[in-house]
Amino acid sequence: ATTTIREIKRLDLLKQAKERGEYFKDGLLELQKKHNLLGCVEGMGLGLGIELVKDRNTKEPAKEETEFIVKCALEYGVLINLSSYYGNRMTFMPPYVITERDIDIVLDVLDRCLNEAESKF
Repeated sequence: ATTTIREIKRLDLLKQAKERGEYFKDGLLELQKKHNLLGCVEGMGLGLGIELVKDRNTKEPAKEETEFIVKCALEYGVLINLSSYYGNRMTFMPPYVITERDIDIVLDVLDRCLNEAESKF
């Protein structure tokens, strides 16, 4: 445990996690502007989550769409955690060492899958 803490400090991973988390969250907020399905973006650092809704006013959960997107993303090689009581929440917990390029790939795949879901449902 001591060695792990020492490496986290040496590599300044907490600062990197904060910066990469802000970058990731900004990308998710951009996707929210583009896709009506994306109802909520929240979290801090790299611990982020999004909720999908059929309608942003009623906040009706988009369970089927969420399941579709999680499966779609997996086909593109991106693993997204499906969660929440209503099954319409996706959470992201990438490693501290994730790069902005990796985040861009995740955002691109999520964008593609949101497009596919919006055309299907």
